[in-house]
Amino acid sequence: MLLLLLLFEGLVQRGASLEASQVPGHPHPATEEPLSFRVLQTSSFANSSWASSQGSGWLGELQTHGWDNALGTISFLQPWSRGNFSAEELRNLQNLFRLYFHGFIIEVRAFEHQFQFECEFLVPCRYSPEGSSLLPKGL
Repeated sequence: MLLLLLLFEGLVQRGASLEASQVPGHPHPATEEPLSFRVLQTSSFANSSWASSQGSGWLGELQTHGWDNALGTISFLQPWSRGNFSAEELRNLQNLFRLYFHGFIIEVRAFEHQFQFECEFLVPCRYSPEGSSLLPKGL
């Protein structure tokens, strides 16, 4: 797993620095927080034979990337989301994510007997003449 993270870090850090083209000084005004890029993963294990993973990339509050689990490809949700990666680099990145998602499911399956548990969720629901709500009044 560490190898995959190191490979991913190497791909992300590749390329020319953007700092050289910026004006010297603090990159963000004091009132703004710097944008962060987050990669989120949600994996579902419905039973012993079915599993699915979803992934998404977010720049601040804007979703920029998705993961098509059926095709094993990255979905670019903004025109500029591809960045300046070459076609070969994008293929390598997709293969890396495909390998990661597949490997993650295999690893969870290998150790699932150690963390078997059942989750019961209760979602409060309120109905009124104005409509229904999944959250109690005031939330």
